[in-house]
Amino acid sequence: MYNFFLGMNQDQNHWHLSRTLSDGGCMEGTAVFTPLTDKHEQLHYSEKGIFHQCSHPLLPPTEFYQDYVYTFYEKNMFSIHFSHEEGQKFMTFSTTQNPSLSTHVCKNDRYTGYFEQLTNDRFSLTYDVKGPRKNYRSVTHYLRAQTNL
Repeated sequence: MYNFFLGMNQDQNHWHLSRTLSDGGCMEGTAVFTPLTDKHEQLHYSEKGIFHQCSHPLLPPTEFYQDYVYTFYEKNMFSIHFSHEEGQKFMTFSTTQNPSLSTHVCKNDRYTGYFEQLTNDRFSLTYDVKGPRKNYRSVTHYLRAQTNL
């Protein structure tokens, strides 16, 4: 899986992302996977782009940025860790199942994640979030950029 995110020659690590939120938000941007030089089998994931409140088109768009660390344990298993919370694990996916399911509990909120590899150049991540003040779905589709940006 490490090489899937980087590309065949480990130089196709840029992805276009398109995210929709069930509460009406839409995001378009770029995600980049970069090897961590001091950590074997880890990738730094960063995404940035523009957020639109699609259900309220008069609201101005805003920029978004987020990053994680992806850790690869075995040939078919990886975890996504928060980069800002001392590496706390967020989700672990086994790619022997497609789609793969994972859960994370944070206080009173429950995150259910689904990773699906669609082709060698496409994948999706879906999160269902439930809690006392949260109830939404985030669906992100990734398409490998033809050239790094």
